[in-house]
Amino acid sequence: MTPELALICTGDIEAVVSVFPVTAGRIELPGVGQLSPPQAGWQGDGYRIAAIGPAEIPSGKRPISTGADGVELIAGVPTWILEDEPPAPRRQVLKAVVEQRLIEAGLMDAAFAALSSSGVLFARWYSRISDSVFFDDPDALALLDVIGADPEVIMAP
Repeated sequence: MTPELALICTGDIEAVVSVFPVTAGRIELPGVGQLSPPQAGWQGDGYRIAAIGPAEIPSGKRPISTGADGVELIAGVPTWILEDEPPAPRRQVLKAVVEQRLIEAGLMDAAFAALSSSGVLFARWYSRISDSVFFDDPDALALLDVIGADPEVIMAP
């Protein structure tokens, strides 16, 4: 994340008006005009400019917004409001890719025989609801184990 500055209104109640990159050549001061170049520490005309902290966002966190609504004043210092990053989505592998890899490994007949031995497994695999399977699906991994397939190869990205 690039360093950002905050334009703060210094009226009766201080409030963050806008957020802009430190590389901005000029900014608009509402009701006053333009300021060029904007720099942290500047103040005047009912406004001040300050760097937003922390400059480095901790791993696993992200600002709730990169606009003025994502910054709060803590003891007069503009600070990003952080939230936990959402977990990465579970990786899926297209069933057609799994089947092609099983064919290439010479294991498709064994896979088909194993699937055919269980109506539930057969129905889940050939379901038209989903054309992919989670790489860590317990039933898929158990099937690969039964037929001697390497799950690292078959379920690879």
